[in-house]
Amino acid sequence: IEEALPSEDYAANLKRMEELNTTLDERRQEVRQGWGEKYSERVHKKGKMTTWERIEALKDPGSQVFPVNTFVNYGLKFGGEDGRTSPSAGVITAYVRVHERWTIVIANDNTVASGSWWPRTPEKIERAQEVALDLRIPVIYLVDCSGLFLPEQSRTFSGRTGAGHIFKMNSLLSASHVPQIAGVFGDCIAGGGYMPIISDKVYMTEQAYMVIAGAALVKGGKSEQITSLTIGGPDIHVHISNCADERVPDDQTLLRKIREEMRRLPTTAVDYYRHGAAPAAPRFDAAEMDGIFPADHRVMYDVRQVIARLVDSSLFWEILPHTGEEMVTGVARINGLYVGIITNNQMLTPHPEMRERTRPGGILYREGIAKISQFSRACNSDGIPIIWLQDISGFDIGLEAEKHGLLG
Repeated sequence: IEEALPSEDYAANLKRMEELNTTLDERRQEVRQGWGEKYSERVHKKGKMTTWERIEALKDPGSQVFPVNTFVNYGLKFGGEDGRTSPSAGVITAYVRVHERWTIVIANDNTVASGSWWPRTPEKIERAQEVALDLRIPVIYLVDCSGLFLPEQSRTFSGRTGAGHIFKMNSLLSASHVPQIAGVFGDCIAGGGYMPIISDKVYMTEQAYMVIAGAALVKGGKSEQITSLTIGGPDIHVHISNCADERVPDDQTLLRKIREEMRRLPTTAVDYYRHGAAPAAPRFDAAEMDGIFPADHRVMYDVRQVIARLVDSSLFWEILPHTGEEMVTGVARINGLYVGIITNNQMLTPHPEMRERTRPGGILYREGIAKISQFSRACNSDGIPIIWLQDISGFDIGLEAEKHGLLG
């Protein structure tokens, strides 16, 4: 690293990045607590596990969970001036390894308004479903949802990213033969009740129920004194309606059943696509990346130093290095698998028409646009994924940019 940048710059960059990472980790922990210990205890008193406890029990021992879209609704309050927060929009979406298979887990946070749906909760669920559809990896729904947070229902169900589109995604996943497995652990009302039913396998615990409307609404609408469990518990949906497949006594058993179901699914062809190559660590320490990115965004850095700490054996085959130099494109292996890499070059680059001049990096010019277009088409033809290390302020602007047709 001493050859890449002065030691005092590296130390300053590292200190600033550590501060940012500390803030990020603290906020992640804040979100993970949901509504706090009081509500976790309430879940335990019902004889249930919290959602994060379920995810930890579901995953392979020793594996890491990778949550996505953690900060949806972060810092916002809903339901008026004295409203409530909805940490992570009341739903956890994450990559989870189960029996050595990557899955997307979509799990209602039962410590946040009993797993209610808030504004942007459906959008977050749909985004996770889209990822599973793109990657063709199984979806596991851990359902414990008391329905919409009613004061905000008008902002939750309607619209192009509203709750109704979850069921469209259910259907698209099914049509594309992406496995969907659902476990119903408790409340499962209205939209929360519709979501798991289209899954390939549906499990219910003895205290779970799936209903169009719960007992309170049935009492108001039909004057019937009846419990939600009686309306739509496992007695109904496993043995009469066939909306669920199997009943289990408790959370732990249900999670074990899902793991067994995952074990029976086909494995991926990852080993084949490694073409005999084994995963290899970078020759340069990946932890040094935290000291490469400058504390001041106006300072340049060498993106090739980042690539060298990201890819297997730090080997990178740069493609088209002598044109569109504000962009860096090339092929490498990560974890033994081929990937195409596109990234923005922050350094000053020669002007292609006036060699005595240089141009600032981190901006898209005509040559770079043509270069990444050609490279991305080649990656598509070869069927390899693209990783874009993006650090860009946008297109070039002004008279020269318009003459070059950047608008097109």
